[in-house]
Amino acid sequence: MGTRRYWGRRLVPLLVLLLVTPVALAGVQYDGGVDRDSSAATVSPTNLTVVTTQGGEPRGDNVGDGVLAGIRTDNKSTVFVHDRYQWYYDVDPVDNRTLLFTALDTDGEQGSSHYAVEWNWVTNETERKFKVPTDTHDLDRLGPHRYAVADKADHRAFVYNYTADEGAKSAIDAIEWEYDFREHYPDPPEAGHSGDYTHLNDIDVVHNGSAFLLSPRNFNRVMAVNRTTKTTEWTLGGQDRPHVIRGQHDPVLLDTDPLTVLVGDSLNHRAVEYRRTNGRWRQVWSYSAGLNWPRDVDRLPSGNTLITDTANDRVVEVAPNGSIVWQYNTTDPHPYDVERVHLGDEPRGPTIAEIESENGTNVTTDNGTATGDGPFKWAYRTAGWVLPIWVGPGEFVALALALAVGVGWLAVEGTVWLRGVVRARRG
Repeated sequence: MGTRRYWGRRLVPLLVLLLVTPVALAGVQYDGGVDRDSSAATVSPTNLTVVTTQGGEPRGDNVGDGVLAGIRTDNKSTVFVHDRYQWYYDVDPVDNRTLLFTALDTDGEQGSSHYAVEWNWVTNETERKFKVPTDTHDLDRLGPHRYAVADKADHRAFVYNYTADEGAKSAIDAIEWEYDFREHYPDPPEAGHSGDYTHLNDIDVVHNGSAFLLSPRNFNRVMAVNRTTKTTEWTLGGQDRPHVIRGQHDPVLLDTDPLTVLVGDSLNHRAVEYRRTNGRWRQVWSYSAGLNWPRDVDRLPSGNTLITDTANDRVVEVAPNGSIVWQYNTTDPHPYDVERVHLGDEPRGPTIAEIESENGTNVTTDNGTATGDGPFKWAYRTAGWVLPIWVGPGEFVALALALAVGVGWLAVEGTVWLRGVVRARRG
C-alpha cells in the first residue's frame, strides 16, 4: 500500500507536466499568425476585405491580440494588420483609403480607454483619434466632424461634434443630441443583465436621416427612433419574442417600403431577414447552417450575404440559396465585423423579394442546423477570452485534464496530511 502511494505521488505530477507540455510547445511555436505586406498601397480597394477581431488574451506588453486585418478578397493573403490596440469592434470604410473603427487602448496615459480612430491604411497614418465611452462597439460618421455613437456603457445613443471641443477630444463632451434608454425604458427588461441592461451594440442612420436604427442587444429587439421626437417609429422583436431575434447584432435596414431588416440573430445562431407588411413582421429568409454566434451581417450588391461567424472564427459569404461562395478563417479569435472596402459602410444590397423578382424564382429559406454551443464548445469559447491565442481545442482539453488531475491530487494529498495531523494530536 505504501509503495503504491509512493509512486502515485510522483507519477501524478509527471502526468500533469506531460499534459501541459503541448500547451507550452504551442506557445513557443506561435509566431503571431499574420504576415504584413509592405506593398499594401498597391492593392485595389475593390479587392480588399477588412475584418476586426476582439481576440481574448490580455497581454502584459499592452499590445492586444485583437486586430484589424486587411485581406485580398481574391486570394485571402494578408495585406495589412493593425494591432496597436487590444479589442477591435466595428469598422467602417470612410472612403477607399480611410477606415473608422473603435478599439480598446491599454497603453494610454490615463490607463485603459476606448477610442474612435480614423486610420489611413494606405499611408499607415492615424488621421483622427478621440475617446469614446467604455466598451463602445459602434459609431457612425455623419459628416466631416459629427458622429453617431452607440454608448453601451451608459445605455444611450448620442451625436458628438468633434470640432465643438477639440481640446478635450472626447465623445463624452460636445453632445448635440441624446437618446437615453433609461428615460424611455426605466424598468430593466427581463432579458437584460445586471449593470448591462441594454448592451447597445449598433447605431445607423435611417429614413433619410430622420431616425436612428438601434440594436439594444439585451432587449432582443431592433428599433427605429425618431431624431426629432425621440419616439420609437417601429420595433422588430421584443423580450417576450426571443424566437424572432435574441441577443442580436448589427441590423441593416434594406428597404423602407415595405420595411425589410437583415440582422445577425446571434443567440439563435442565424442570419435572418424580416419584412413587415400590414403591420406584421414575417421571416422571408434565413441562413443558419453551421453558424455559431454570428454578429455582423451585410447584404452585398450581388445579393450574397457576408456574415461574421464569431464563435467559428471565420467570415463567410453565402448566396441567397445558402451555398458558400467565399470563406476566410481568421487567425485571431472572435471576429466582430467584416466589410468590403469599396462598398462603404454596411452596403444595403437587394432584398430577397427583389432577388426573387429579378430571377423569377422563389428563394428557399435555409433550414440548416446551426452549430450553437455544446458544453465543450461553450467552455472553450468562454475560456478563449482569457487564454493565450495559441491554446487550441486540443491544448484546451490537455489543460482541463491537467487541472482536474492536479486538483484531485491536491485533494488527496490534503486529506492524507489532515489525517496525519489528527493522528499526531490523538497520539
